[in-house]
Amino acid sequence: MLKTLTECHVSRAVGLGLFFFSSLVYRSQNREVFDLWSWPYVLIVMTAGLIFVMSLGHSWWCYRQLGLLRTRVSLAAVHIDLAILLWGVGYFLNGFEAPRNWGQIADLNLFGSSNPAAAVLLWSALLTAVLSMAERVVPRGRASRLGAIMLAVWITAVVLLLGEGGLRFWSIVAPEPQGYPTYTTAMWARKFTSFNHAGFRDQEHARIKSGETQRLLIIGDSLAFGWGLNQTEDRFGEQLAERLNIRTTAQWEVLNASLGDTDTLTHIRFLKAMQAYQPNVILLLYAFNDIDYLVPVTPREGPSEHMNGLLDRLSPVRLLFTNLFLFQELYVRLRALTYQLSPAEGDPYNDDAILNKHFQDLTRFVLLASRSGATVAIVPFDIKVTASPVLSKRYEHFVQMAIAHGLPIWSAGSELFAKHPYKALIVNKLDSHPNALAHRVLADGIVARLQTSFHGEVQVTRQMSQ
Repeated sequence: MLKTLTECHVSRAVGLGLFFFSSLVYRSQNREVFDLWSWPYVLIVMTAGLIFVMSLGHSWWCYRQLGLLRTRVSLAAVHIDLAILLWGVGYFLNGFEAPRNWGQIADLNLFGSSNPAAAVLLWSALLTAVLSMAERVVPRGRASRLGAIMLAVWITAVVLLLGEGGLRFWSIVAPEPQGYPTYTTAMWARKFTSFNHAGFRDQEHARIKSGETQRLLIIGDSLAFGWGLNQTEDRFGEQLAERLNIRTTAQWEVLNASLGDTDTLTHIRFLKAMQAYQPNVILLLYAFNDIDYLVPVTPREGPSEHMNGLLDRLSPVRLLFTNLFLFQELYVRLRALTYQLSPAEGDPYNDDAILNKHFQDLTRFVLLASRSGATVAIVPFDIKVTASPVLSKRYEHFVQMAIAHGLPIWSAGSELFAKHPYKALIVNKLDSHPNALAHRVLADGIVARLQTSFHGEVQVTRQMSQ
């Protein structure tokens, strides 16, 4: 039976069949054909279907003629069949991570995945395909100079693929955020982050709080989310509640409504969604890119962005980045060498006109949060002030202008983090988000301010009510 499967290339047909089915399940963003796919993607589906039908037909014909034929299957053909089977299974599994992955062939992403099982299978397929060349390359390596060159290239490819496999296994076992959307970063998020029914990185909460429990609501972006922290217990909100439980007689419950890459307008929507939980204290953990909706602050250039045409899809850098963990590791490390702490030219936080418009939206946030009688404050969080005088000056300017607008700002400037070097406050060398130490230091600096403010009424200035 095994001989029959090998001679008739059944595993090849199965692998191609899984890929064809995956291509059928995918739905294009631009649905021009049957309200399912774009015209270019239809060509992919038709090509995949044709290859699958031809392979299936060959397997069936071979099976019917097996008793009449005497075929010799080479080791290289066995390797190719196995590679196609592994690739088809890996590609199919990759779609269960996110349905859009079933269409990644359109982006020429053949071997990249943040799904652990798929990542291993796709790599195994690539390695098996390269090893299939040994039967031809190795004998020719001694026969001619060209053969020797081909053998050296083949050996190099095998060594690089072994390194690729090692990186994939390491990313599965010990993933880390890398300050960029790599597969390793995605695997970290997959392993260490989970979401409640509301879509936040938090546990489930009852709408009605029990007894004398006091609720602390933290709203924000990746800083409040605790990006880079393996445990939510290390976040600013949880650390602050732990200190309040010790210093006060009340029991504090933390609610977190935050997501990375969000801005002040989104935070207002988060606030509206969470007010039904009756928080006693509402803190906006402010990041210095929350103004992004007015003027772009966060850079978004890179090989995984801006695929506007065929040339973008065929970019060698993008192809290597989307297919190989090894290239991603090299890319993010080279990117880290050019990282600058100082803001780019044209920083909107230096433009008072833009800031004034931004403060109007922050005022809306505070007014909305204050209607229920909760204690409300904005806590600007920027550990870069310890390493950059320019950013420290920007921080102080922001605080002074916010106070002038009547906003309840609880400052946490460079003096709060002065005892710690900047490198001791970040997640790792590749990701500059605040680590657990930075969150603890911030909680230590804010807890006393919250204690003195909690029992008092939030004063809304006449300027804010206008």
